Amino acid sequence: MANKINLNSLTANFIKAFIIGIGLSLIVFAVLFSFMDSFLSSFFINSDYITNCEEKYIKSLQEYIDNGNIAATDTDALRNWCRENDILTFLVSRERVLIYDNGYTGQTPLIDTKSEQLHKTWLYTFPVRFADGEADVYVNNDFEQTFYVIGGVVATVISMLVGIVFFIFAVRKTVKYILLLRQEAVDMQGDYSKRFTEKGCDELTALAKAMNRMNRLLEEDELEKKALKERQDEFIIGIAHDLRTPLTGLMGYLEICKKKKTADTDEENYIEKCLQKTRQIGDLFDKLMECFLSNTSAQCTLDTDSKVEIVLGDYLSEMCVIMSQKGFKTDVSDLTWQDTSININADYLWRIICNIESNIEKYGSPEEPIFLSTDYTEESAFLKIKNAKKAITPELQGTRIGLDNIKGMMLQMGGTMNISENADSFTMILQFPRHQ
Repeated sequence: MANKINLNSLTANFIKAFIIGIGLSLIVFAVLFSFMDSFLSSFFINSDYITNCEEKYIKSLQEYIDNGNIAATDTDALRNWCRENDILTFLVSRERVLIYDNGYTGQTPLIDTKSEQLHKTWLYTFPVRFADGEADVYVNNDFEQTFYVIGGVVATVISMLVGIVFFIFAVRKTVKYILLLRQEAVDMQGDYSKRFTEKGCDELTALAKAMNRMNRLLEEDELEKKALKERQDEFIIGIAHDLRTPLTGLMGYLEICKKKKTADTDEENYIEKCLQKTRQIGDLFDKLMECFLSNTSAQCTLDTDSKVEIVLGDYLSEMCVIMSQKGFKTDVSDLTWQDTSININADYLWRIICNIESNIEKYGSPEEPIFLSTDYTEESAFLKIKNAKKAITPELQGTRIGLDNIKGMMLQMGGTMNISENADSFTMILQFPRHQ
């Protein structure tokens, strides 16, 4: 199906302005030429200009005839005079009978020949004395033609100027809009919060809208980078604080073991505490590495044909066993499996499950079971994990690094992570895109 012509496009507007300009030029030319034609015709009719011009040629002809004793029927002599003076029309007649016509190229004299043209020109003839008697002579060299040509050229130039001026004014609005967009682009200087002016509905407006959309995307990207930088700064501060605490404790325990100030010091107990602090430091560094990996810009490789029952079922079964060993119960009555596949990265999914296990162990209450359930749409599969929370003490205050890592890894797999919590419970929903 052919594309519809946009009557408001730049091309259409330029064509319309060009056509209108040509039409206006033609109208102006017709008016000016008609006025000049009437003025010149009136001038030549009411003035003696043409008569004066003809009299000059008649005097020259009379001298030529007198010097050469030329008769009215001397065709060759008259033709030579016409050629020397560039005469366009030259007629010789007696009693309205044509004797000579310079437009006639034959050798036979035009004696006793009648001409229709004599009826039109006899009023403008001059008596001339030839060797064979007096005759009437009509001379016309288009004396007024030059004025008509000049008038036509003037009318043409003026009408063309009118058309050009109209076209310039017609496109002046578009040119001003282009200059405005250019100035706005110069003034922007990397400030993506500014917007280009949108007016009209042509290609320039579409360009301004496209640049505004690009600016919005760049602005959102800048804000996202800024927010990521702030989260990274907060993360570094939190990591530094969390590392400082076990390191301080570790250094204290080691100093005690070194000095052995008291006789009843339980050296094995202190060594065990040192090992616990060392494991805490190692866990924090693991989370630091996970945070770096989950926020990297490189897209992870997704496994193909990952059946939801096999992938989630295996990991959740292992999770139930591990959490059971740690004193937690699980409720899987709402777990259902559809014959479908999801897009995942096995390494990311394993680290996500490990983070969930670690968070539940640290913040979850074993008094209530962990509820696991699934849900499906045409595009996604959802895993919901809900657990009761235990009372939060100052020692349990965390940096939420694990949750940020889970969110980052889910985004890398093309999914999402959403959480909701209150004073008693914590719910996490993981959305996996289904394999297309």
